[in-house]
Amino acid sequence: MNKRYIVQLIFNVFSSKRYFFKYLYFFVLVLLMSVTQTLAQVNLRGFEIATTPSWVKKYPKPKLEDNYKLDLVLIQSDEQYNHITKESFSHYYYYLNNIDGLNKIKSFFWKYEPSYQVCKVNVVNIHRGDRIIPMNTQLHTEFELYGKQIGGNRYDEDAKIKVFFEGVSVGDIIEIAYTIEGIQPDIYGKLERIHYSYQQKFRGKDIVRIVYSNDQPLFYRTLNYDVESKISIGSTYSSIEFESSNNKELNFPEVPQWYSTNRKIYFFESDSWEDYIKLNLKNFKLEEVPSKKVKDKVQELTKSITTKPDKINAILNYSQKDIHYLDYGLINPKRPETVLTQGFGDCKSKSLLTIKMLECLGIESWPLIVKYNGFDKRLLDVYSGQTFDHCVLEFVFNGDTLIYDPTNVPQKGGLNDKFTKDFKYGLRIKKEEKEITKLKHHSDNSLNVFVSMDTKDDGWGKYYVNWKIDFGGQIANLKNDLYVEGGVNSVFESISKELLGYTYITSSDYNLSFSFEKERPNSILNIKSKENSYIFDDNSDGATVFLPRPLYSWFKIPKPEDLGEYFTLPKVIKTNQTFKIPLTEWIDFTSDSSNFENDWIKYKKKTWIEDDTIYASYSAETYKTFLDSSSYQDVVETIDHLKKDMTILLEKNIHSETATNRRYMFYILRASLLVLVIFTVWLIIRFRKKRRALIHKLRSDITRLEKEIEDLSI
Repeated sequence: MNKRYIVQLIFNVFSSKRYFFKYLYFFVLVLLMSVTQTLAQVNLRGFEIATTPSWVKKYPKPKLEDNYKLDLVLIQSDEQYNHITKESFSHYYYYLNNIDGLNKIKSFFWKYEPSYQVCKVNVVNIHRGDRIIPMNTQLHTEFELYGKQIGGNRYDEDAKIKVFFEGVSVGDIIEIAYTIEGIQPDIYGKLERIHYSYQQKFRGKDIVRIVYSNDQPLFYRTLNYDVESKISIGSTYSSIEFESSNNKELNFPEVPQWYSTNRKIYFFESDSWEDYIKLNLKNFKLEEVPSKKVKDKVQELTKSITTKPDKINAILNYSQKDIHYLDYGLINPKRPETVLTQGFGDCKSKSLLTIKMLECLGIESWPLIVKYNGFDKRLLDVYSGQTFDHCVLEFVFNGDTLIYDPTNVPQKGGLNDKFTKDFKYGLRIKKEEKEITKLKHHSDNSLNVFVSMDTKDDGWGKYYVNWKIDFGGQIANLKNDLYVEGGVNSVFESISKELLGYTYITSSDYNLSFSFEKERPNSILNIKSKENSYIFDDNSDGATVFLPRPLYSWFKIPKPEDLGEYFTLPKVIKTNQTFKIPLTEWIDFTSDSSNFENDWIKYKKKTWIEDDTIYASYSAETYKTFLDSSSYQDVVETIDHLKKDMTILLEKNIHSETATNRRYMFYILRASLLVLVIFTVWLIIRFRKKRRALIHKLRSDITRLEKEIEDLSI
């Protein structure tokens, strides 16, 4: 149906009533067919069964080993990517070792981006002994489309294809392969891929292969394992492949979040950060001036504010509190006007809006691409966007460059109170930038604790304990947010586990209250015990001691067998803690003080007696958030020294005269109470016996008198 015929048809419909209903019926029929076809395409999108692409290299079927310990075993994986055609091929063999393994793979699914990718199922076979049972013609698949809308407008979408395996049995091998075609439309097309090795469930071969044009450079970097590359060079294209194997369970050490222990291979074709910076400059369009809508919003937020710092702070608070976070699939940020209208944005979109709003105040700022948990310095020369996963911004004020994360929970306080994670390194999206930048980390996390013990000692060392915990910095922001969501019990539960080191107490044991200032990053949790309890400990020598729990439990490091190349130090940067203990007669205490400092911690302690009360004051500040494993033994010795120094000795010798007399009195009192109870029981029993004898005698006398009266009357 060409355009000329359509025009003539429309003319006939409107010029002849005779053919009106005929053509109307025809139009409706065509429309219904078109809609039906469109719906069918939408519903079936991704269900296409297609042959394996010709460029894919075929590898032999894996052989089974003996005595698999896993229920469901991945015995071979080969992942191949053609950078020329932008096709990604994935091929897996799973062995169903037992009934639990069978239940774990009732279905298999993968995700892709339907806006710019097409997915094709290539192979689904069941290998049963020497038989191969193809499933393609009877394949049960389901397609799920996940769309995000804001105000009825499309925001983003994802798709999932699920393949079901009916008729499989224990001992079968399931083979599945699929291809995803297409890449994000907002990138240059540079090769940037990561291959992850399936370490935990993998017992067999792991293969990765990249096909690329001969006129394109290719670089790679392996992480956490050594594997040799095999390069094949053709007339127009080449390929590189890696093959590794694993037949045992791997143990992963405890390491900082930024330090990855997973096996990875990074593939990239850039030899500097300039390409990635240019790509982001293209997508962010920082040269565009703020729109009228953005300017009007800035005017609305700052019209009653006189100082520039407060104006900046108003914009920062707005982007954190009023623009809600919503993930978005593309690296191209949404425009500031769209984010303002919708009230939603991902990290890139929220950062760009904040940058344009600050520009209205004459504040220089730019996007900063980072790794959320911290950039691994082993990847400093891996020139790929795959090494990052987050976007924040930097702005300049009074000659200082400050980092701001608009996706954080709303933060109170001024400009210097804004907290970000320790990103370590970041890539500044600026025209003159060419290298990645080592970043300064600002943290004002603080914890102040004041503990008082009521002098209601009953002679056995039991006290009513009151805690006052003052939070500062991002800890306060997080606890305030937790309080708003779950109340004071939620705050208490998190504190009792994280800081107090008590896992056996519950909120019902205490009277709790929580307060915070609305515009400041601080808050106070008050904990008052309802019943007295024994709060002291006995050391290995039998002496009675007191351990300052929040500080004592703060020092946690991995066990030697879990040690990795790096390990994490405490998250609380600064802490001041004071304890008040009533001085009773059984306590034998000597005051002292100490100081300690090395390259990662500064510590100070002072104890004294005043008004029949023992005071113990501690302060500590850490200079680093992690150390390498070569410092582990030094840290162990430092922590042992500090824990001994923190311990307050209340009773030097459990066999001292005071302690002995106190225990003798305890035993005498217990014996006296026992004698009193026995004597009381004896008196009651004796009284009851005499009462029963007296009643029996009275009844006998009454019977005798009745008989005598009866005889007299006769």
